[in-house]
Amino acid sequence: MVEQDLRELRKKQIIIQNITYVFGIASVGIVLIFVKSLKAFSFMAGVICLISFIIGMITRKRGELIEIIVPSMRPLFDYEREKLGIEYWKIKKRQLFIQALLPVMMVFQGILISDNNSAVYERPDLRVLLPFALIVLVVMNISSYCHIKKIDKSNPELNGYANRILLYGIIGGIVLGGLITFKIVASVAF
Repeated sequence: MVEQDLRELRKKQIIIQNITYVFGIASVGIVLIFVKSLKAFSFMAGVICLISFIIGMITRKRGELIEIIVPSMRPLFDYEREKLGIEYWKIKKRQLFIQALLPVMMVFQGILISDNNSAVYERPDLRVLLPFALIVLVVMNISSYCHIKKIDKSNPELNGYANRILLYGIIGGIVLGGLITFKIVASVAF
């Protein structure tokens, strides 16, 4: 792939990724404001995660959803599939596993939450949610930048790349879970 074309496709990829993220966060924020119970939100999130899994299963052989929606992105994803080789399919399988696990977790959470207690769900505090959303946006862009540099400057095939991504995801999840737990404990204690 020509360097200039690759740069243009990467710019378009980052723009689409950021627009999608902002749209998703805005949608979640609106739903959080208007939904009356955490139980209903958990079931709604489970349905959305299930739809994401189904779309992932349908598109897994045809490519990424973005390249189906925006066909001009196909050369970029073909380039990444070629560079990653077998690692690309390992990453896709792990993504599908997580997408299958999330709806189960959300529905299970919805079943466990009692709707009888009005203290269970309060209106979201945007002073807390907005900084979290901005932190995730920054981390997502840094992660994308590192991914792009790793793919574009690497050997033809990246051995062990899927395992490193999994490790970074686990570490990031632990840190984010710790921050959320700290926020919950701090709000209950103070």
